[in-house]
Amino acid sequence: MKKRILSLFTFFSLLSFQATSQIPLRCDGSMFVVTNQNPRLYRIAFDREADTVKMAPLTKPVGFQVTAMGYSKRDNFIYGAAYINQEYQLCKIDSTGQGFLLKHIPLDTTEFQGIYGADVTPDGSSLILFVNPRGSISNPNMCIIVDLTSFNYNLQNVIISTLAGAPQILVGDIVYHPISELLFSHDYQQVYNSMPNPYGGKTVIIDPFMGIIDNQVFFNNPQYGATTSYCMLSTPFGEIFGIGNVPPNFGNWTELDAATGISTKITMGDFYNINPDAYHLPDGCSCPYTLALEKTVDRDSVYGCTEVVFTYHISNLTENNQDQVVFRDSFPPGFEITEIIYNPYTGIISGINSNVFEITGMTLNYGIDSIQIKVLVPDGAEGTHFTQAYLVNVDLSSTNQTANAIRSDFPPTAERWDATPLTVIPLEIELASATFELCPDSTLLIAPFYDATGLIIEWSDGSTGPVFLVHEAGNYNVTVSGGCDKDSANFSVVVSPLSVFLGDDVEGQFGDVIELRPEITFLSPLQSYYWEINAPSTLLCDSCLQTDLFLMGNTTVSFTVENEIGCQANDKMVVTAIRQLFSPNAFSPNEDGINDWFYLQSKNDLAIKSFKVFDRWGGLVFEKSAIYTNDEQNGWNGKAGTKPLHNGIYAWFAEVVFPDGVSVIYKGEISLVK
Repeated sequence: MKKRILSLFTFFSLLSFQATSQIPLRCDGSMFVVTNQNPRLYRIAFDREADTVKMAPLTKPVGFQVTAMGYSKRDNFIYGAAYINQEYQLCKIDSTGQGFLLKHIPLDTTEFQGIYGADVTPDGSSLILFVNPRGSISNPNMCIIVDLTSFNYNLQNVIISTLAGAPQILVGDIVYHPISELLFSHDYQQVYNSMPNPYGGKTVIIDPFMGIIDNQVFFNNPQYGATTSYCMLSTPFGEIFGIGNVPPNFGNWTELDAATGISTKITMGDFYNINPDAYHLPDGCSCPYTLALEKTVDRDSVYGCTEVVFTYHISNLTENNQDQVVFRDSFPPGFEITEIIYNPYTGIISGINSNVFEITGMTLNYGIDSIQIKVLVPDGAEGTHFTQAYLVNVDLSSTNQTANAIRSDFPPTAERWDATPLTVIPLEIELASATFELCPDSTLLIAPFYDATGLIIEWSDGSTGPVFLVHEAGNYNVTVSGGCDKDSANFSVVVSPLSVFLGDDVEGQFGDVIELRPEITFLSPLQSYYWEINAPSTLLCDSCLQTDLFLMGNTTVSFTVENEIGCQANDKMVVTAIRQLFSPNAFSPNEDGINDWFYLQSKNDLAIKSFKVFDRWGGLVFEKSAIYTNDEQNGWNGKAGTKPLHNGIYAWFAEVVFPDGVSVIYKGEISLVK
């Protein structure tokens, strides 16, 4: 009995230690992904301005492989399915990233592929584990519903069937929309029963409690626009994002339109800290049930004395009433708030015609809305100004946060709760040059204004558009005024002098190296140049400004240059290859080692198809074929077979094949003198 009491005491002590050692997360809109190799939880954020995705690892490794997970706002822990020794375990992850095993999840892996998708219901009470079928194409899906409110995490298996088509779908992940509270996923089963699946490749809505997959709601919409998402994440503003985890689309981002079911690929560049291709991202989760404030501006840059519109998106998805809230934003001295364009919130408003905007006694109802104001930028405020709004006297207790205020966030960047920039630029006509170059038979577009909004522009021909199309050379001017400033500029347009001269046509021996040194006249810097020749000659470099030609036949050389504004010029030159052989008029085959052989010579070795020597009566005394010039040992040694011949004059004949395939017949006489 004492041993049993001790065992029970030890068991409850361990439970108490485990409970106290688990630190809950904060529901602040963060998005998380877990890696497959070296399992670790990462906080993920993407920067649309810099095309980067940043991955910040939590302190501790998870400790085991997690295949699916979701965030519970009820206790601010992440729950999911761990895969250990080919079995599934219910697990829990805290704010350090450390995982804790809770209980075994029975799953017949001969009937089901595995648990690949998960999310927690919007009220935080149930973890939904989505199971893909294995084997027969008639097998349906299953959801394992985990009761997170029960002491023992009770499990319930629910068979899930489709409304139309195949009785099953294949998914990578599932996600609840924070506003509609609908459970979304994507069916990537494009082929069913060896036939095209008309319902596949589309967004679906799942009701795990009723056991229904609605694969008809988006049936008539285009198919999924990017890639299968294995990590689906939601934000406090109702956005749903997906990350691809199927080769070759590791790490590709998509955004799901919950109204149409259409996903759009988001161009993203480098991932920081990890490479999804190497580590894989089997699942992700987020907690959108928080209070969030985003601040944007309608333009990145403006001129002085012009108005801009600031928009404040406010999302209140907390369970707490947000009453008597104070909203405040301040701008640099000289900036003036001129108009409230839109404000659905109650409260006392102040700040019109000043640089500080404030609403006191504000009530934030559940949901998403926005405020828009118009601000006048003063004269002389050039530079980049960072401004940030605040919501004060808020209740974040349900999100496990103790602060009573939040800052605005600039959504395009990966940095959280960063100020919103606005750059004020001087009103200047930024001409790249006082003289522009016009390509022959072309037009030139002059566009000197970074932002023409609110500007009054007049060109020399009376036109008032932000750009000017030039058709001919001449002198032009432009004036611009806007806000407080005015500027003007004169410029001229000249016909491009770009030209190329390769030189006169030349001749060369086969095998000669011909130097190609073009003369180029230009105004704008050269951007590219390239050579073209006909075979069999070759170039040392076909993309260099100067090059050498290895002459192996008659060659036409063409050289083209292009400057940085797109003007082109070219020239051609013909290089004629001289088909010349050298043959001696006498030789002395007396075996003294000097001039003992008669053979044909050339600057480079040429193929001799046939080489014959005849005596004065036309008798054939020597014949060789398939030899080369400059080869003494295959020449004539003054004998007919092994018999030495007498002194005299002999006739010779040769058919020579040049590298370009041309055959030439050569004839001559040779004197044999011993």
